[in-house]
Amino acid sequence: MRQLRWFLAAGLALSALQQQVLLQRPPQLRRLESSTVTSGPAALSAKFSRPMERASVAKTSQLEPALTHQWLGSGNLLRLLLDPGQTITAPLKVVLGGADQRGVALAQQQFWWDPRPWLVVVSPGPQGDQLELLGRDGHWRLLSEANGPITSVEPLGNGAGIAFSTSGGRTEETWLLELDQQATFASKPQSLVVKGIKRLLESPLTFSHFSSNRKGDLLIQWGAPGFARSFTSLIQANGQRRRLDLDASGTAQLLPGGGALIAPEADGLVLSNLPGHPPRRQFLPGSRDLSSVCPTGGRALLTRRWPDYRQSVELLEPGQPPKQLWIGLDAVMGTACERSGERIWLLLTHWDQATNSQTPRVVVMNRSGVVQTQRELKGWELEMRSGFALDPTRDVLLLALRNPKESLGRAAELQASTLALKVLDKPIKQAFWLPAQ
Repeated sequence: MRQLRWFLAAGLALSALQQQVLLQRPPQLRRLESSTVTSGPAALSAKFSRPMERASVAKTSQLEPALTHQWLGSGNLLRLLLDPGQTITAPLKVVLGGADQRGVALAQQQFWWDPRPWLVVVSPGPQGDQLELLGRDGHWRLLSEANGPITSVEPLGNGAGIAFSTSGGRTEETWLLELDQQATFASKPQSLVVKGIKRLLESPLTFSHFSSNRKGDLLIQWGAPGFARSFTSLIQANGQRRRLDLDASGTAQLLPGGGALIAPEADGLVLSNLPGHPPRRQFLPGSRDLSSVCPTGGRALLTRRWPDYRQSVELLEPGQPPKQLWIGLDAVMGTACERSGERIWLLLTHWDQATNSQTPRVVVMNRSGVVQTQRELKGWELEMRSGFALDPTRDVLLLALRNPKESLGRAAELQASTLALKVLDKPIKQAFWLPAQ
């Protein structure tokens, strides 16, 4: 009996000692996550092993170059948020320090952070089209080759891959190029790694359309020979697949934040939740399409078609009816917005029947629809299959332009405030941003 009491006492003493050791153990950095979905150019989320004293972290940590920023959050989840109005032109050196809420210091961490997206293009290759990426060193890198035309491309919203389809005449095949990349790294910048390529859908298809969200989920609308209807498949970031019962009259899009999609029906737009979320269906009447979603604030830009062939751009805000920002006879080819809509860009094109030519135009306005500046891109035409998207880290817009005298286009960067144009000297067919994660 005495021996049993001794063992119990020893066990309790050991447990108490272990508890004291754990209590005195310094905090550790567990995870870093980069994001450009912020009110500024980028943000970096940090998860620690213990609740941290935010003021201590803010005082001890440093950025180089010394971009102005603030620390938000509480407990063991803190977020470094860069202030608006700044641009990132090179990797940032981050020195992370501070103490936890017990006053125990974090061992100083030093690493590099590069939230800038990658430029990916579809260019002509020896056997067909190919995917290329513009490296940080300014050189182009081959990612994948196809045996025919690449008809559509969708970079995954989490940066883990690129979905694309290839045409074989009357049918298409769908592929996923799997990538490995890190926006934070210990020493020298890490190059993006191609892990492999795999087929997404087995059967030959008559058409396909992709959409992705920031979680890395992928929505595929597709048709197959012998079927009069279309099908919709959802491939989640964890690899799980679902067939969705979606009756859409056009292309559907996943909402960037995840959990929902928006699809056109015969007489309006429908917002519905994905499987695994509470059922929801919201209907907005009118001949409208979702054009783009603002990074914060739950706002979106819609394009609307009118019976007299005019088109308009509307701002959709939570709990409010759509607000018209612009209306005219020019075709709306794309839109983009900053933060919760503080700045909005419209990509328009005007067709001149007399000269049988088009003239693209970019209009910058605020959330009230007041035009701040605009520019005609004279001497250029738009490559129709390329997008129009903002890189908030460098404050530039990406589009694809073509000289009317040439058969191939060029990727072009438009400075978001001044609309200064920089055209890259490389023949391409499509151009996209690949998020850095």
